[in-house]
Amino acid sequence: MVIAAPASLAVELLLWPLLGASFSAAALGWGAASGVASAAAFALLYRTLAIGPMNVLSPVTALVSAMLPVGAGLLQGEHLAAAGLAGLPLALVAVVLVSAGHGADTARTWRAPRVPRCCRRSARAPPSPFS
Repeated sequence: MVIAAPASLAVELLLWPLLGASFSAAALGWGAASGVASAAAFALLYRTLAIGPMNVLSPVTALVSAMLPVGAGLLQGEHLAAAGLAGLPLALVAVVLVSAGHGADTARTWRAPRVPRCCRRSARAPPSPFS
């Protein structure tokens, strides 16, 4: 991700003038906000994978990925059919049932990473005003 994201941005920046693309300031702002939110989401995803079982994370992630666009559409005036409206609470119940299945109680507790002795703060160091 560290290499792929900047590389794809560079290709996009090179192609914009060739394709005649133009964007409003609002579109660029929303795009930047989306990028920041995606970076935070990936960090949270990997952190959650490190501390919890996949059978809890996967259904919750799928539900959020489905419900967020539906919720945004509803807030913007879109309308769902009766089957769609009935499916929303059913999806929530399904996620709760799937997540509570086998292995849901195997979450690992978080432990601080070990700091090598050479990187630890020595007793001779002056106290930091921020500690």
